[in-house]
Amino acid sequence: MRCPWHGWDVDLKTGVAPGGRDDTGQETLDDMPRSTLRIPLTRTNKFAFVVTIVLCALSVPFATVAAQSHLPGEVYYGRNQYVEYWAGDLPIVFSAPHGGSLVPAEIPDRTFGTTVTDANTAAVAHAAREAMFSLTGRYPHVVISKLKRTKLDPNREIVEAAQGNVWAEQAWNEYHGFIEEARDSIAAQHGKGMYVDLHGHGHPILRLELDYQVSGSNLRRTDAELDAGGFAQSSSIRSLAEMSSLTFSELIRGPKSLGTLFEMAGISAVPSSAQPDPGIGNPFFWGSYSPRRHGSMNGGTIDGLMIEAPFVGIRDSEANREFYAQVLTDVFDDFFREHYDVAGIATSVEPDHFADDSEASRSMGIDIQSIFPNPFRESATVVYSVPVTGRVRLTLWDVLGREIAELVDGTVTAGEHRVRFDALDLPPGAYVFQIANVNTQRSVVAFVVEGS
Repeated sequence: MRCPWHGWDVDLKTGVAPGGRDDTGQETLDDMPRSTLRIPLTRTNKFAFVVTIVLCALSVPFATVAAQSHLPGEVYYGRNQYVEYWAGDLPIVFSAPHGGSLVPAEIPDRTFGTTVTDANTAAVAHAAREAMFSLTGRYPHVVISKLKRTKLDPNREIVEAAQGNVWAEQAWNEYHGFIEEARDSIAAQHGKGMYVDLHGHGHPILRLELDYQVSGSNLRRTDAELDAGGFAQSSSIRSLAEMSSLTFSELIRGPKSLGTLFEMAGISAVPSSAQPDPGIGNPFFWGSYSPRRHGSMNGGTIDGLMIEAPFVGIRDSEANREFYAQVLTDVFDDFFREHYDVAGIATSVEPDHFADDSEASRSMGIDIQSIFPNPFRESATVVYSVPVTGRVRLTLWDVLGREIAELVDGTVTAGEHRVRFDALDLPPGAYVFQIANVNTQRSVVAFVVEGS
C-alpha cells in the first residue's frame, strides 16, 4: 500500500527493512529501493501500522497546503517543534539530522543503531544560513532535527530511525517532507541545485569527509577506473555528472571539485586533488541515507552530498563555526559558477559568456517585470514585457510541475502588458508564473496565502 503524500510503500505481507549503508559504510540488510518499506505485521505492530496510515491522512494539510505556503526567511515547525524548517530562495538545502537535544518522554530511547550526537551541527547550519544571506540577500533552505539522536536518527531508513514509535515516525516523515518540499521549490524556481547534509566526525585526521556515495576503497581506484565503472550513475551527483563536460573523477577530486575548493579556502578535505582518497586504514564515512534519498542518484536535478566535519577547528567555537560557514558560502558560490552554468549561487542566472550581447538577441527576449502583490490571497497582476510582436504564452505551474492555468496564449504586440490572475479556488502554496515565446522562457515564483 502506498502512502500518497509521503511516497513510500507499505507491504502488507511480511518482509524486511530497506537496506543500504550506514555512516560507516557497512551493509544493512538488502538493497531494496528506498521507496519500499516492508513491515512484518505482527500483533504488536498492526496497531502502529494503522496509526501511521491515519497520521498520513491527517498530514494532508501539511504535505499539500501549509508547507507549500512557506515564505523565504521564515521558520516553520513540525509537531511539537521536533523538526525545524527555515524556508529559502537559494538553490541549496542544508540539513542537520544529528545535532538535536530534545528528549521527550513520549519517545523511548532507541535500542539499536548509532546514538552519538554530532555536536554543534545545528549551529553550523544556522551560521551557514546567515553567511549566505550576508553574501546574497537571499536564504538557503535549512532543515534541522531537534530531537536527540537517542530518540530519532533521520539519516536512517524509518525502521532503524524511529524504531516503531509513532511520534518518532511522524517527526521522521516531517523532516524528509520538509527536505523534499525544499527540493521541489528549488527545481521549480532554479531548475537545479544542491542538497548538503551536515554531520560531524571524531576521526583522528582533522579534515572534511565528502560523501558522494563512493566508498573509501573505491576512491583508491585510478581516475580511469572511477570514470568507467558506473560510479557516476550510482552517485548522489548523478545529474551533475550527466550534464558536465568533466569526468566523474574530475568532479569529485579534480581542480574544480568541492574538496579542492575547500582546500584552497584553508580547510583540508577528502576527496580532493591533494587528498584523492582517505588512505589505507583511515576511517571515512560514506553511503549515508539522506544524500542517497535526496540527491540525484534516483533521478531529478538536485544533486547531494554529506559533509562530515571534525570538531576541533570547525565546530568547537562560535568563531570557528562562523569561519566554516563563510567557507561553505564561498565554496558553493564558486562551485555553482563552475558547474551549474550560473553566475554564482546568488543569482542562478546564466553568466555573461553564455549570452549573446547583440541588440538583435536582446530584442527577442521577453520577461515578467513584476507580480503584485506577492504573496497574494485572491488575485495578482502580472506585468510582462514583449520587445517584438509575436506569439506569447503565459502560464502558471505548481511546484510539482503541473500546469495550473493559462493566462495568455496568442499574438501579443511589442510593449508592456498586464494581466490579472484570480486565485479564488487555488490552494495556498508556492507557484511559478512562466512566460515563453519561440526564443526565450522566463519564470518567477509567487506565493498564494490563506485569507484572513
